Amino acid sequence: MKGSYHGAGKYIWSDGQEYEGNFQDDDFSGFGTMKYTDGKIYQGDWEDDEREGLGILTLPNGDKIEGNWIGDVLQPKVKIEYLNGEKYEGEIDPKSFKKEGKGVLRRTNGDEYHGDWLNDEKEGIGILTLPNGDKIEGRWINDILQAKVKIEYFNGEKYEGEIDPKSFKREGKGILIRTNGDEYRGDWLNDRKHGHGEYFLGGKKLIYKGDWENGKVIEGEVTTYEDGVLFTADWTGLEE
Repeated sequence: MKGSYHGAGKYIWSDGQEYEGNFQDDDFSGFGTMKYTDGKIYQGDWEDDEREGLGILTLPNGDKIEGNWIGDVLQPKVKIEYLNGEKYEGEIDPKSFKKEGKGVLRRTNGDEYHGDWLNDEKEGIGILTLPNGDKIEGRWINDILQAKVKIEYFNGEKYEGEIDPKSFKREGKGILIRTNGDEYRGDWLNDRKHGHGEYFLGGKKLIYKGDWENGKVIEGEVTTYEDGVLFTADWTGLEE
């Protein structure tokens, strides 16, 4: 730049790039807005012709990235408001603006993911909170939740084991701990007890061991305690 610029003003380049804001000793200094030829818009702090301090960068697709610049370089910790309504707060790759590191994504359907990111995908350990309040802790690879998880349900129950990663229904082997302390350890299918399993009263006394089908006991023995006396009974057909 040539000449003497000081105070509020506007500078337009021959290629259409435009700065409007504060000048000091011919430099962009203070608050200003830069409209780049590639469609990006930066609104924020400047010092010595460089972005320095807090600012918001709007991308051509409408996404808005709020962060801190040092020496014209965006720092990794940011807040992003995506055009589709989703919001992200955490770390990114400052060059590609892809989510990378640790961060929280809040989706428009009410889901919240807190955890690790790589190349704009969930990668590593994270916790997914569903709109109903259930919390699923697990490992993601290439944005796909792996089958072994820990779940804290909104009603206070807890589950540790395998699920269908798409529907989040219990499927495979797992342990369900109920709010009264009872535990079921065994097989699941479509979110119901299915296969071989054991049921423990208060997590300690085994009261049923056998097979289940679609949540219903089909074969096995129930062991109960009354006045300290142990006895067994056939509960075939029992449905919880």
